[in-house]
Amino acid sequence: GEYYDGAENVVFDELLRWDPDAKQTNKDDDQNENDNNNTTAGRWTRILTPPPHPPPRCAHTAVHHNDSIYIFGGECATADKYHHYKDLWKFDTKLNTWEECRSR
Repeated sequence: GEYYDGAENVVFDELLRWDPDAKQTNKDDDQNENDNNNTTAGRWTRILTPPPHPPPRCAHTAVHHNDSIYIFGGECATADKYHHYKDLWKFDTKLNTWEECRSR
C-alpha cells in the first residue's frame, strides 16, 4: 500500500498509523511481561475518522504539508468495476478529519 514517511498507511478503506517506538507485549507467552524477550518494537493503530472521507483507492499520490496529508487521484479496481479518481482530499493530522478539496 501507499505510505507517508513510513508513518501513515491506507489499507482497504482504513487509515493506520505506525508507531515504531511502541512496545507490544506477547500475551500468549508465559514469561513475565517485563522480560525483554517478551516485547517487540512497533505497533499499528487504526485511526477512526468521521465522514466524509475518501473512497478506498490504490495507486494514488500522497504528500505531507504542514499538519496535513493530501491525497490525489488513484484508482479503484475490482472484478466488477474500474475507476480512476481525479479528486483531492486533505487529512488534518491534528484533528483526524478528512476534507474534500474542490475547485472554485
